[in-house]
Amino acid sequence: MTTNLGRLLVVDDEENLLKALCRGLSNHGYEAVGFTSGHQAQEALRSQSFDILLTDLMMPDTDGIRLLKESMEIDPSLIGIVMTGQGTIASAVEAMKVGAFDYVLKPFKLSSLLPVLARAVEFRRLKLENLQLQETVAIYELTQAVAFSLDVNTIVNKMADAALEQCKADEASILLSSGDEKNLYIAAVRGGGREAILGKRVPEGNGIAGWVAANREPLLLQGEVSDSRFAPLRVRPDIRSAISMPLLAGGALVGVLNVSATSRRRPFSMGELKALSVLASAGALALKSAWLYTAVLEAKDDLNALIEAAPLAVIALDLDLNVTTWNRGAERIFGWSRQEVLGHRTPLVPDERWAEFESYRELLLRGEPSVAYESRRKKKDGSAVDVSISAAPLPDADGNVNRYMAMIADITERKQMEAALQESEERLARTEEFSLVMVAHAGLDGRWLKVPHKLCELLGRMESELLGHSFKEVTHPDDFKGFWDQCQRLIGGEMRSFDLEKRYVRKDRKVLWVYLNCSIVTDAEDNPVHFLTYIRDITHNKELEEQLAQSQKMEAIGRLAGGVAHDFNNLLTAILGYSQIVRNRLDPTNPLRSEIEEIEKAGNRAAALTNQLLAFSRRQVIQPKALNLNTVVADVEKMLRRLIGEDIELTLRLDQEIGYVKADLGQIEQIIVNLAVNARDAMPKGGRLAIETANVSLDEPYTDIHSQIPPGRYVRLAISDTGIGMDKETQLLIFDPFFTTKERGKGTGLGLSTVYGIMKQSDSHITLESEPGRGTAFKLFFPLVETSSEASKTARAKAESVKGSETILLVEDEEAVRKLARLVLEMNSYSILEASNADEAITLYELHKGAIQLIITDIVMPGKSGGELISSLKLPSSETKILYMSGYTPDAIASRGVLDADVPFLRKPFTPADLTSKVREALDGLEE
Repeated sequence: MTTNLGRLLVVDDEENLLKALCRGLSNHGYEAVGFTSGHQAQEALRSQSFDILLTDLMMPDTDGIRLLKESMEIDPSLIGIVMTGQGTIASAVEAMKVGAFDYVLKPFKLSSLLPVLARAVEFRRLKLENLQLQETVAIYELTQAVAFSLDVNTIVNKMADAALEQCKADEASILLSSGDEKNLYIAAVRGGGREAILGKRVPEGNGIAGWVAANREPLLLQGEVSDSRFAPLRVRPDIRSAISMPLLAGGALVGVLNVSATSRRRPFSMGELKALSVLASAGALALKSAWLYTAVLEAKDDLNALIEAAPLAVIALDLDLNVTTWNRGAERIFGWSRQEVLGHRTPLVPDERWAEFESYRELLLRGEPSVAYESRRKKKDGSAVDVSISAAPLPDADGNVNRYMAMIADITERKQMEAALQESEERLARTEEFSLVMVAHAGLDGRWLKVPHKLCELLGRMESELLGHSFKEVTHPDDFKGFWDQCQRLIGGEMRSFDLEKRYVRKDRKVLWVYLNCSIVTDAEDNPVHFLTYIRDITHNKELEEQLAQSQKMEAIGRLAGGVAHDFNNLLTAILGYSQIVRNRLDPTNPLRSEIEEIEKAGNRAAALTNQLLAFSRRQVIQPKALNLNTVVADVEKMLRRLIGEDIELTLRLDQEIGYVKADLGQIEQIIVNLAVNARDAMPKGGRLAIETANVSLDEPYTDIHSQIPPGRYVRLAISDTGIGMDKETQLLIFDPFFTTKERGKGTGLGLSTVYGIMKQSDSHITLESEPGRGTAFKLFFPLVETSSEASKTARAKAESVKGSETILLVEDEEAVRKLARLVLEMNSYSILEASNADEAITLYELHKGAIQLIITDIVMPGKSGGELISSLKLPSSETKILYMSGYTPDAIASRGVLDADVPFLRKPFTPADLTSKVREALDGLEE
């Protein structure tokens, strides 16, 4: 695209992301210049002009907030936008405090960034326009103030102050001609320690000021103040930029105006040079007028010259309102010549302004020393002109007032600029409507004085429902006291502003979170007038914080549960294994067999509970396959009907065209049974349980509501009931481990947390919809698998015999498990080499290399894991087979607990039969 929408300075330490972002922005019409270093970006900003700074928050050499702050010191009109993937409310607030326009969270789509950039570019344009108009009005008013003064010392000091302020300079000085135009003397100076040079003389032609005086040309110097055309009187390496401007009045040299910068980051601009030239012109004329006025005081015959040289209209009227004085300024402003008005009644006052004119004249006649006001007068051609009038009585030698004089300035241009400024401010206010920050005013009694439209929308109320009413009415009751206490501290002068987060309550009773900055506005005597509040809606941020806290809590409990389950599985392996061996050795009629069987039953129940803990913690070993959910539902239908009872109607609505999903069959059955049992318990008097399947395609609007579900194609399993339902508070806790609504002793609180863990482990998603008295619906979304080839795989035939004669290297750190496994395998004729850790296993393997047909290794062991052991052995694929065993699978072997289908694996706890069967399958290369 050829359109240049704005010049962007993009800073991100991730080079690939930076290039992609710059390329994308360029494709959308922006000129994007990228840097990976904040230092490089600031160097570019010192020599180039940019509209927007788009910076990452966290970078190696600096942070985005510091970069934004320092960059805005270099260019105050720069608009800053902060990007981050690890932001917090505190960092967002800090960014806004230093002047950030907006705060963008990574990752983001370019389409979501473009509206922010468009608003930022428009905001900068309005800001620059607003600033330019303000500066122009300020210059105009300063020049008028200078022009109205007739004291040389006052003029030069006002000029020095104005120049220092206008250019944001560090030093300013004014040198005036001594009269012979051969020398200049320093008449005014600003800057630390510069007063010592007041009155110093500079020969014309010497130094910078002497060269400017001699050549009548302004100089704009950047960097080191040096030039081949002149030699500085004193070298100043600390000066970064300087302007030297001749003061000319009618072509005559009045003096030289100098400004210099030692601390500001950017050099003076051409705009500042032009602004200074306006001040210099007005100041030169004022100085000229002042000198003329001084001459008039010394010789009254020079009075007419002074009046004629004045840049304003100077008019005198007698008591009958006849014109007695009319200078060239009056001719220039109003169009009448002196001959046309002298001795005639003033033609300037329009009919509609006579009452006003008479009221001010009465003040002067009653002894008022002067009046100053703005009004409107008419020109010779009938057009109107806005004027600033300063009038005073002219007493005669006896003190009687028989005339009065007015100095009149044409302020039409200023009025036009003020109107444009007002329009610009209104447009700026309209732009604020699209900003994320809302600005509101409130009285000291807490009643709204000004509310933006966006705040009305946020609170769901009309403007009339807020104005004149207290903000207590929309503040959450629990948050009002702390907020109001802070407000009272503002009123008492204990602080100037405060920041906090609080809750608002909408008209529909929905609770919103906002961040606000509240400050106090005072009058000229520093008395508090009203509160000024900046408000930003952070409800979504709070929701994300709650989701993060919930996720971290689940992860912490999951780690604990997984670790406990893993250790417990080792104990259960020994308990179940030795129980089965003892039972098998007893005669069928032995009365101890029943006691041993009870031990086995208890062990199996403990193993089931352990497996549930692993599923909740997402550390359960699973072997996912391509499944048809209709088949799974049909297989468990008969069991479900027995579980839910005859008073609950089971309805199946299964889409026969659904695709395949990749999941563990046992886990899916566990999910269906858990949800069905919960539904049964929620319908103690009977009801209806519905199970539905369908193919769904989720678009972005849906996933905006359910932010945890990315767009895509899914198979949806919906399980709904007509039970008692749940309130909002219960729904927030429903997936928490050990949370249950059942009576004590009737539930572990792991059912739904297990379902949640299984769904997350399977890269799937679950949503909940429920209302008290209207039932509950769980919707489970499984990513669609494009092919069902995995479902068509058939298992190879299992080995007929579990005995063997091969040599096996057994590696297990848990002594009880290791002894059991050795006993079982030796009972089945295998030769066993036993190791308690990876280092022992490596030594044994080296001693018996070539004789070992199978390595059985635990995955999680002190020191090297089972996977690391196998990697270090570098086994030829055809010589030695591998069988892993564990209670769960770490990331080194399997991603998030999902074991690769090609790796033989024995899950703990296992029985002797499980062990011998898996060993035979691993040796013979069989699959289940």
